[in-house]
Amino acid sequence: MGSNQSLAGRSPEPRIITRSEVRYVEKSSPREPYLSFNTGPHPLRRLIIRIWAHDQGQYGAREGSSESLMNSRTWFALGIIASRSDPSQPPDEPYLCEIQRNVRASLVKQCRILEWQLNTPFEGGQSDEDEAQGMFEEARSVLDQIPNRDPKIGATLNQWAIDIGQRYEQTNSIQDLTGAIELSKAAIEAMPDNHPKLAGYFGNVGEWLNKRYYHTRSIDDLSEAILAVDTAISMTPDGDPILVGYYNNSALRLRNRYDHTQSANDLVKGIEMYQKAIQIVEGTSSDHPELVNILDNLGSCLAARYQDTGRNDDLAGAFEVFDRIVKRVPRTHPKLSRYLCHLGILLHDRFQYTGLTDDLERAIEVIQGAIDNTPSTSSIALARYLTSMGQCLNSRSIQGGSTDDLDKAIGVMERAIAMIPEKHPEFAVVSSNLATVLRRKSDQHSLARAIEIVQKAIGATGDNHVNLAKYWGNLERCFTMQYYRTKSMDDLTRAIEASRKAVKATHHDNLHLASYFSSLGDNLGRRFARTRAEVDEDEQLSAYVSACQCTSSPPSARILPAKRATNIHTSRGAWDKGYDLLREAVLLLPKLSPRSLKQSDMQEMLSPASGLATEAATVALNAGRPLPEVLSILELGRGVIAGHLIDSRGDLSHLREKHPSLADTFEGLRKELDASLHHSGSMAELSMVNRRHQASREFDDIIERIRAQDGFHDFLQPPSAESLMAAADSGPIVVINVNHIRCDAILVERHRIRLLQFPGLTLGEIEGYVKGISVSKHNPWSLLEWLWTTICRPSLDALGFREPIGDEQWPHVWWVPTGPLSQLPLHAAGIYKQGSKETVLDRVVSSYASSIKALQHGRQRQRGMIDEHAQQSDVVLVAMEKTEGQMSLPNAGTEIDKVKALCPSLHLNALTPPRRKVNILEHLKNCKILHFAGHGESRMNPSESRLILDDWETDPLTVGDLRGSWLQESPAFLAYLSACSTGSNQGEGLSDEAIHLVSAFQLAGFRHVVGTLWEVSDPHCVDVATVLYQTLCDEGMTDKAVSYGLHRAVRKLRDDGFREGGTRDIVLVGDNEEPTPGPSVNTFWIPYIHYGA
Repeated sequence: MGSNQSLAGRSPEPRIITRSEVRYVEKSSPREPYLSFNTGPHPLRRLIIRIWAHDQGQYGAREGSSESLMNSRTWFALGIIASRSDPSQPPDEPYLCEIQRNVRASLVKQCRILEWQLNTPFEGGQSDEDEAQGMFEEARSVLDQIPNRDPKIGATLNQWAIDIGQRYEQTNSIQDLTGAIELSKAAIEAMPDNHPKLAGYFGNVGEWLNKRYYHTRSIDDLSEAILAVDTAISMTPDGDPILVGYYNNSALRLRNRYDHTQSANDLVKGIEMYQKAIQIVEGTSSDHPELVNILDNLGSCLAARYQDTGRNDDLAGAFEVFDRIVKRVPRTHPKLSRYLCHLGILLHDRFQYTGLTDDLERAIEVIQGAIDNTPSTSSIALARYLTSMGQCLNSRSIQGGSTDDLDKAIGVMERAIAMIPEKHPEFAVVSSNLATVLRRKSDQHSLARAIEIVQKAIGATGDNHVNLAKYWGNLERCFTMQYYRTKSMDDLTRAIEASRKAVKATHHDNLHLASYFSSLGDNLGRRFARTRAEVDEDEQLSAYVSACQCTSSPPSARILPAKRATNIHTSRGAWDKGYDLLREAVLLLPKLSPRSLKQSDMQEMLSPASGLATEAATVALNAGRPLPEVLSILELGRGVIAGHLIDSRGDLSHLREKHPSLADTFEGLRKELDASLHHSGSMAELSMVNRRHQASREFDDIIERIRAQDGFHDFLQPPSAESLMAAADSGPIVVINVNHIRCDAILVERHRIRLLQFPGLTLGEIEGYVKGISVSKHNPWSLLEWLWTTICRPSLDALGFREPIGDEQWPHVWWVPTGPLSQLPLHAAGIYKQGSKETVLDRVVSSYASSIKALQHGRQRQRGMIDEHAQQSDVVLVAMEKTEGQMSLPNAGTEIDKVKALCPSLHLNALTPPRRKVNILEHLKNCKILHFAGHGESRMNPSESRLILDDWETDPLTVGDLRGSWLQESPAFLAYLSACSTGSNQGEGLSDEAIHLVSAFQLAGFRHVVGTLWEVSDPHCVDVATVLYQTLCDEGMTDKAVSYGLHRAVRKLRDDGFREGGTRDIVLVGDNEEPTPGPSVNTFWIPYIHYGA
């Protein structure tokens, strides 16, 4: 071992110490210091070591033999020890800074120089570059002298390449990389074809080429690296464990090339490579050390392909991969934060596609875990995680309107951008994301900064980079926001140009292409509105149509462009083209709100598409489409949320008879999806949320499998014309379609379908009456007369019901209003002047349905009347005379007592369970009738509308709870809701969904539901209930008895009110007019409605 040299004191001149020793060492020799230095009282400032060595590769070799090249390496270990407590002790491994140096075979002495300054080693300059080049030139000289390929020469050259490559890890010198590449290629050239080591050499050259790509960003280097490793794969037997590394390396490089070229084939091939690697690894060991790393790479590729193509199976696959990783690795794993962040990003992606708020909340939680688990020293990684958190907070701000979330998003993104150098590849991504949130601020400074940031990001990004389109899209939105402020045509032109560039930079299957086309169309429309240049409107129309055709984009990004393109088509009289676009948009609605979503999230997703179905039906009529087709479009596009439930809760008896296994699978998935509806917590367990998505996909798959069976092609398909007319067996159905273009009724009878136009009816008038309903319900006579003259009388006349009915058989009509008309009392329409019989109540019995599909679903429930000798059924009675926080209802108890007294005649067993949500829901499972007398509350979020029970403040019984229940085994016949506003839907943008308590009880399984459109009178509720139940006693518990019983009760209450109060406050009218009832006349009969079979 080398001698210890003491460097005590401070010398004005450098001290030179020389030492020589001949030692025979090789790679396997123990490592020990050749020189070691112990400093004195002053720290070592600088140390230069030069080591000369004669080539040692010639020993024992025959003259002229290439074998001398095989061991031509000299190994050195140098140690620097800043301080030692006991200088007499030899330095041990922890204190030894070892540098392994290699000297190649040559006929000259080789010099190695290492220099330490302030105890930090760094390499000398040009000598290393010269050595790499000299080594390659010497290799070329040797190859030129050998006539045949020699594996020993190849092995030596390969080792040289490895040596130079290892030096690159210390020097970071591009010349070292180039030397390693050339030597590796020379090694391959020296090897015979099919030599067993040749695959490894190709793998090596691919590795060096890939490293040089990271220096140069040269696509040529990357493509050559891919070709090299693919060659190695082709030379390796299937199943060989070494293939794991090759597959992984090839896939990594394919993903990098995709980022530059956006070649979908590269992603496809990369995913295949990872899957092959995983197959080998899992076949070898369940604890293979590379499994998690390969899964990580696979998940990243699947996520990238989802962003490119919008394929839901890729999103699901990526999620499953990272969920598996997070569950697999220990909490101390060094890459746990990375995996958590990936999982959070995927949850955010899924939220953006589906709208499930559980995913967004969980994404924020998971990414916060990644941030908390990352030390501040890992600045680049931490910046990534903070950026992802900012995106999630921004999404939550957009959804909920929280400025606090927006400020938090800006804060974390500002923190992220401060951590990344401007020249770092990820700086552009982080800065563009910051600009996204900055432009949402209202001040000009933030907007100007956002524009500047995105422009820098674009300038730093290559023309074919995968993120370029996102940056252009972001810049467009910034200029559009600025145009809103300035109204400058220059800003609008810049926004249009940015949109065009975003479209141009986007792959045709990209997830975001529809939104870029849509933005382009919007901005062209703004310019057309100012310039009236037809070329702008033509391009606007083309952009919207292109957006509709982007099948990889989410439905939400394609529906609005369809509506806007249709507006242009119809303004030009092109009704057929407009209808084709709207029909495709309507078909997207079920995908816009998949079954995996909670009801509140479904509502959020469907609200922007409000009115789509009625507009499509209107355009279809103007395009001359057949009436059954028009009805089919209405059925598809209205009641989408209810449609999901109806589809899953239909009669399976025929399917079970023919294909019992398919029926069982369908039933199992149906129950699973129904169970998930009960969960509404924002922080759902990740596994539960993920399973809900998976079950939704499986449900769609089983429907397709069922339709593939003979005789089941129409399973859960829209009803045919024959089916629509069959629904009118019990009485005609009047479907009233209202739109700003035209308003019509489609009359469905058992033998025909007809159109009835309402030329005097406008959507604006309807909306005006709905807005004034708070006044109208106290003095409703002008409203009722308007409904009669414009809608109801023309409809009844067309159906042949032109005269009042006496005691003979009453005809029955089902009304299916659309849009805001569904909030008005069609059944009460009429002219209420002395002696008038011009009313709906005097001509027909009225019932309502939210759709023909819902009507047919209700009729699947068990029919008929209770046999006198049948086992008694239960009636659940709930009287809420007093409720904390609510006005007392002294007659609620009286009403329940009246009903209870009639129960023996109906063979009903009266039950009065505790007045709490859990108890009521439990008793609904076995009851025949539910009668509730109490308060009801209609909310702006209709799924939160509720019946007021004792626990209404802590655990209310809501529409959402009822829709999530299905009384499959229950004999549920009638739900009588003697409460205010149980049939009202105040949800803005959700009038087509018929979300209220009445429809919720019907979907839960009740064949009939009685409810109200607005407030009812407490004492008069007793009268209505008494008449209806007495009718059931007199005529039996039949469909007809329910609707006729309510009809009788309402007529009686109306007539009694006129007799009692009709002469009290008569308003003055003209000489030739009949007197009209005044505001004090009883109007409490008006809001009662019947939904059912």
